[in-house]
Amino acid sequence: KFIWFTFVTMLISSIISFFAMNTYYQQHLKAENNDKYLAVATSIIEYADGLSSQQVKKTLTMLGDVGYQLYVTDGDVVDRFGWKFRDESIDEANIQQVLNGEVFNGIKEFPRETFVTGFFSNELENTVGVPLEIDGENYALFLRPNIKLLFHELHLLFGGMAAGIVFLSVVGMLLVARLLIKTITRLTEAT
Repeated sequence: KFIWFTFVTMLISSIISFFAMNTYYQQHLKAENNDKYLAVATSIIEYADGLSSQQVKKTLTMLGDVGYQLYVTDGDVVDRFGWKFRDESIDEANIQQVLNGEVFNGIKEFPRETFVTGFFSNELENTVGVPLEIDGENYALFLRPNIKLLFHELHLLFGGMAAGIVFLSVVGMLLVARLLIKTITRLTEAT
């Protein structure tokens, strides 16, 4: 009974933690991630200001190689840097919005309401977009981190955390069981 109680407690704790983590992501981290990557995209366009198209392409290629997925379009032609998006469908109005000089907050608005899975969704709609000018032409730059590169680290982190929780729970429950058994043993001996 005690072992079953331990595993049921761990299962319930895991479920509660999972939903708490997802709620925290939706309420706080989602907007923070959007703003963080928007700041990266803004610094890219500030750096690219005044560079030739070849220099901009070299910069974007380098950024794609170090862990960003970039999608640059003038509305007709598309250039990709880094890994391709699994789903490159995006509303034409969003592209026009960026081409017209506005910012696109796709990470913040990505429609995954309950689960943190939206963070891992490799879709063009799940990006931030900023206007970029190259050689006097207007482009829309959409950016997000390459989650495949980051996922290995997250996988190890979450796996280690889960193993630690299981190990500490079992050790804690065994210590509690031993204390209970010790008291019962003393009572039995006294009887």
